[in-house]
Amino acid sequence: MAVILNQDRDIYLAYECKRLNLVRQDGRRSLAGNYVKDGLSRFVVEQYAKGLPLACMLGYVLDGDLEYAESSVRSRIAELCEEVGLVAEPRDAAPIGESKRFFSRHRRPSGSDIEVRHALFPVGPGLRTAVQAAEPGRGRRRRT
Repeated sequence: MAVILNQDRDIYLAYECKRLNLVRQDGRRSLAGNYVKDGLSRFVVEQYAKGLPLACMLGYVLDGDLEYAESSVRSRIAELCEEVGLVAEPRDAAPIGESKRFFSRHRRPSGSDIEVRHALFPVGPGLRTAVQAAEPGRGRRRRT
C-alpha cells in the first residue's frame, strides 16, 4: 500500500501490513519473524520505497495483546539487527488511540538510511480498532 505524494509517482509513503499474535488451537504465534523478515527487511533492501527516507509498518494484532506484540517485534528486530541494518535502538512514539507506536532507523546496502515508523493496532472479534477508539462514540453499542 502507498500514498502517492507527487504527479510523477516517484515520491510516496509506502506501507507494509502484517498480522501479529495469531491464536490457533495449538497456541499463539507471534508472527514477529514474518513482520521483520517479510516486511521490514523489504524496505531495507529497497524492494519497497527505493531511495526514499521514510516508510511505515502496520501490525494488525489479532488477539489485541499490544504489549506482547510490541515486545516480540522489538526482540526480533534486535535479533536480526545486522540483517536489517539497525542503526540505533527503536524509539517510542506517542500512541494514537489504542495503538503502540515506535520508530527505527536502518542503513541500507546502498549506504542510505531509512526511518521506519511502526504502528501496532488491535483488531479482531470484539476489539475496538484504533480508529474507533480515536472517534468518541464510534464503535460503541448504544445503551437501551
